[in-house]
Amino acid sequence: MKTHAFTARIDRQTGGMGLCFIEVPQEIAEDLFDRFPGRALITIHNADFHGGVLKRKDGYYLVQLGRSTLKKVKAIYGETVEVKMSADDSEYGYEMPEEMQVLLDQDDEGRRVWEATTPGMKRSLLHYVNSAKSTDVRIKRAILILQRAAELQAEKERKKRLKKGD
Repeated sequence: MKTHAFTARIDRQTGGMGLCFIEVPQEIAEDLFDRFPGRALITIHNADFHGGVLKRKDGYYLVQLGRSTLKKVKAIYGETVEVKMSADDSEYGYEMPEEMQVLLDQDDEGRRVWEATTPGMKRSLLHYVNSAKSTDVRIKRAILILQRAAELQAEKERKKRLKKGD
């Protein structure tokens, strides 16, 4: 796996939500990815996280950094940081918590519903499960997600049957 290292300043986007970001040099972004957004494994201050490399309309490439990411990497707005980046070739573009994997391995219907979910939603849900500090809470969140997803899928299928007149 190819890894690039570079220095970047943590800046803040104007307008909108005011998220922080780091700019990725064009040659690095284009070397790692054929299309955008690309998923990357990123290290700042020896802390690893998954992130998306976005291409802006004006040709710049960036990685957004939310508050939780800044806290994790112990960095602040305006700071210049050393960044290591490689393409993220993991299945979901985010770390799969063990608790969620166990549930998916045991529940065929849950796995089917999970696989029908969009990649972005999967990453959001994995982040939600991973953000819990205790194993018990991660298990509860994983169960809740699969239960709610099954309910939504059943409702979607029911509406489809009603529309067909079954």
